[in-house]
Amino acid sequence: MGEIGNKVMATIMVGFEGRRGWLNSLAVLPEYQSNGYGGELVKHALKELKKLGAPKVNLLIRPTNTKVKEFYEKLGFQIEDAILMAHRFPKEK
Repeated sequence: MGEIGNKVMATIMVGFEGRRGWLNSLAVLPEYQSNGYGGELVKHALKELKKLGAPKVNLLIRPTNTKVKEFYEKLGFQIEDAILMAHRFPKEK
């Protein structure tokens, strides 16, 4: 988590399920974006996941989110072939 004073300006949520690490969520307030804060959080998360024994780290990006795709590519992430499957629950009335 990144803070300036008492204000949270950036945060990251990661997970490790024993086989691989996951970057689940990264958020940086708009006024602090493009200053390296997000990249530093990702680098710290990668370091910690490696310490836990994660052999790789995954994340999901919507295909239309090209800005975020480029951000992660600059940090060394690569596109892998995979099939994403989901189960949606019907909306309850």
